[in-house]
Formats: sequence, C-alpha cells, structure tokens
Amino acid sequence: GQLGVAHAYGSGGSDSCLNAVKAVSDLLDGVPIQHYLTLKMDNLARLNDLVGGVEGDLLDEFTAMDPAMIKGQRVTLNGEQALTYIRGLENGNDVNRMSRQRQYIQSLFQKIAEHNNSLLLDVALDLGGNLVSDMSVVQIGSMFQTISDYSMDELLVPEGNAVAGQERMEFHVDPELLKEMVI
Repeated sequence: GQLGVAHAYGSGGSDSCLNAVKAVSDLLDGVPIQHYLTLKMDNLARLNDLVGGVEGDLLDEFTAMDPAMIKGQRVTLNGEQALTYIRGLENGNDVNRMSRQRQYIQSLFQKIAEHNNSLLLDVALDLGGNLVSDMSVVQIGSMFQTISDYSMDELLVPEGNAVAGQERMEFHVDPELLKEMVI
C-alpha cells in the first residue's frame, strides 16, 4: 500500500497517526515505532517562522508562484515559501518533492538545534492545539533537547525505483537493501 495515504485513512487524529505508525513499522519488517508527533501541514508555515525561517539552496524552480524561488538560489524560506517548496509537485512526480522535504527537514532540525529551550515553549504555546502525539509535554521537551544534541548530516532513504502506478507515481523499495538498512 501507499505509506503516503495511511494517515489519510483516519480522522486526522491519533487513529491516523497509528495507521501511519503501523504502515512504517510493517515496511521496516516490524521495527517498533516508539512514539509519534504530527503537525498539520498548514501549521508548518508557523513553525518555520517561529524558528526564524529555514535556509537552503532551492532544488527546484518555483518562480511561477514566487519570483524569489529560483532553482539553485540560496534563500531563507518564510512560512508560505516553505509550504510551496515542500508541497510542490512536478508532473505528478513525487520523487523531487521527497528530496525537497528531506532537505527541508534537515535544515529545520538544524535550525531548531540552534535555539535554546525557550523555542520549545514558544512552539508549545503557539502550536500546541495543532500537535497530535502520544507523548507527554515532558517527553516532547526531552525529544527537542535530544534533537539539539545531534547533528543531522544525512537522512537514511531506502533504495528503490519510482514506477508509474494506475493513479500516481509509486516508489517501490528494494526489499534486500531495505533489510540491510534496517539492520
């Protein structure tokens, strides 16, 4: 099945998160997912702005929506630009979008790590009602502290192939390489 739609087969609350947790755990050959924390995509713009914007070199062109978003240009994305950047879909191809999302997540986590713990309070006060999680506030605080202690140089991405499905592009992982990555 599609990992991307697992969350959609719920109400948007904990049941959606549990669907996604199960789908990812199943993909990873039963590796348990300890916790989940989600933020509705529309609120990402606010999070982006709370950390002062996210900087990076644009991997794709978005000048039709914003003249400042030129491929290869180094920019600090404001909230609306961040949404354009991570949501943009080219010719139904999700592979480029996933690359941009990985780049954005790495930059966002780096930006969060640069802030002191007062950022957690700002995020909790500003976005708290829009977060869905099975963690307590203390656990979320601990997670933010852990993030600030790590360097996120690279996200692990399973090897595979993008294949045209009946309705959309599909990414099929290489099961042997995925197993090696999990191990």
